[in-house]
Amino acid sequence: LIALGATSASSESSSSHSQQLDWKDGYMTVVATNIGGTWLGAWTVLASGISNLALFQAEMTSDAFQVLGMAHRGMLPVCFQQRSPYGTPTYGIVLCTLVILVL
Repeated sequence: LIALGATSASSESSSSHSQQLDWKDGYMTVVATNIGGTWLGAWTVLASGISNLALFQAEMTSDAFQVLGMAHRGMLPVCFQQRSPYGTPTYGIVLCTLVILVL
């Protein structure tokens, strides 16, 4: 929230008088580049990419555990109840990965 507030405040006070219509995909990187140069724009892109990967990983993990729960309730075959030595639902992860690849 702090970064969003800072970019909003700086874009409003800039000489270009940024309008709400300027805020499209990637505009926060443009504002970060205007504020701190190319290094800050690059760090903004890198942080966004890492954040998106983490959100994707969290979604895949929750989906795999939902498959495990459905197997425990008898809605899916018993093979989806199998866990790895670390407690992760092995075949649930494989199933969710295959679904993502097919889509």
